[in-house]
Amino acid sequence: MQTYWPLFWPNSSKVDHSAPQVRLDALLPVVGTVTLAYFERHERIQIDETVRLIWCPSVSDLNGWSEQPSEIAFSHVLQARVVALDAAPESTINAAHFGLRGHMLEVLSLERLLPALRGWANGTGAWSLPQAAAGDGSLQLWAELNWCGRAEVAGYIYLVGNTRAESHLELILERDGDNLVGLFHVQRNPAGTFFDFGATYSTELERCLLERVLNSAQPLCDTHPLCLLE
Repeated sequence: MQTYWPLFWPNSSKVDHSAPQVRLDALLPVVGTVTLAYFERHERIQIDETVRLIWCPSVSDLNGWSEQPSEIAFSHVLQARVVALDAAPESTINAAHFGLRGHMLEVLSLERLLPALRGWANGTGAWSLPQAAAGDGSLQLWAELNWCGRAEVAGYIYLVGNTRAESHLELILERDGDNLVGLFHVQRNPAGTFFDFGATYSTELERCLLERVLNSAQPLCDTHPLCLLE
């Protein structure tokens, strides 16, 4: 099953974003209903395809977790079946959808991201931190950052960074004694978006690298007041 992180999820016109607080369940897709999401132009998702999707609340949906790390705790993962394409919009940058075509999605399941990651911890496939080819072999992308931020959310560590080679990296991990356990990793670059899920213990080299990144990372905090109600 392919994983995608939609560019944005339009909210219902019934949601009042001028209100000081908004209920989370007013924003969330509902299992058994059809919802709409917009994707990158290069992501060729087919009708009747079942996909895994990352859903974020309003601020991080527009600006990313790095702008509102507290919303990681309210983010969800869902499975959905693509049932139709939305009518082709007028291709203009002034349109709210920026000329993108939406996908109509039948929501099959929905769960919070962080508990889901922990649930995938038992025996899920191992993965490694991403590498890139270099003249004399390979290099770790997390060692090539020109900016990095970190936050702690609900007992987890969130790391985000950018490289000079146009890679954007995000990692959710936790500590287990002296070990670092990666639970979620996403890498975005001009070639696409690549995900890794499931608890994986870092190798000693990876652990040392991540500790250096953690020590040098800029602390992140919310850029907007927390407005979500359970």
